Amino acid sequence: MSLQVQVATSVTQTHLVSLAPFSGSIYGGTYPNGRLYKYVPGTGWSTIIFNQFLAETSIRALLEFEGVLYGGTYPNCKLLRYDIPTSLWVQVCDNLNAQSSVSLTMAIFESRLYAGTWNGGRLFRLNAGKTAWEQMCAQYGSETIITGLQVYDGNLYAGTSPGGRLLKLNAGKTAWDLVCGQFGAETSIYSLGIHNRRLYACTSPTNKLLVLNENKNAWVQVCARYGAETAGRGVNSLFGNLFTSGITSGNIQVKNRAGLNWTCTALPLGTNAAYSDIVQGQELFYGQSPNTAYLFQVTGLPVERYQLINGLFKRKMKQRFNNN
Repeated sequence: MSLQVQVATSVTQTHLVSLAPFSGSIYGGTYPNGRLYKYVPGTGWSTIIFNQFLAETSIRALLEFEGVLYGGTYPNCKLLRYDIPTSLWVQVCDNLNAQSSVSLTMAIFESRLYAGTWNGGRLFRLNAGKTAWEQMCAQYGSETIITGLQVYDGNLYAGTSPGGRLLKLNAGKTAWDLVCGQFGAETSIYSLGIHNRRLYACTSPTNKLLVLNENKNAWVQVCARYGAETAGRGVNSLFGNLFTSGITSGNIQVKNRAGLNWTCTALPLGTNAAYSDIVQGQELFYGQSPNTAYLFQVTGLPVERYQLINGLFKRKMKQRFNNN
């Protein structure tokens, strides 16, 4: 595995905070001017799609929902909608309950758009009329930050800080249920993701990789800390491997199918980190921070070999069931 030289040059921003696929392209949200950019393969970033919206200095999360690209912001926790005909942001939701920011991930759960918040650890949902936030869950205990959201096994899960909890939205969609308490000294569930039909988490401050046990009531450690990494950004599953990126040195951390620890490929970013991440089709991209917001693509993934093995496995399983 290797890392291609940047596929998109700097967008004159210090952080490429969020990435999302939309309408066949990759869109990026930035800090400190809250801009929206469009990446065109082979040509790089287009011109600025939209500059800063009012006082919003960061597009913290991007997500396509029902054919529309939405952006969650900082420092006023707004939800914006990208209007293609005018290439403008349109405000959908204003601030609710004095929250300062949308979390780094939003989620679609039961055909509704959800967002976690910073500064009060709330769970918001876009109302049915798509005109305002509605609060679904208040802060859970002392957890002031919903670090991320993940739909898994028919439920909506959330990671938190500063107590490193794993929460699940209750059946009535009115409050959080506690699934896992703090794992050791890990104060934050920094990222959540699905790999091989299991829920995984990267933690902070010592960058462990955890998996939710089969009873769905406790974490099990899979990988210990790699080097001096403090946290892993993103949990992405591609070609049978699990990928995350270290936010301290920008290492791409890989857990292969057989391994019980990290193997790593260093990003040529110096002291910069891969802050945002996205899988688009069969490609893995990372956005850089904190000095120049480049877009990088991971290359050298075992596409053909994995497809061959996976296809052979499926054919053997089909033959087995047909013979029974």
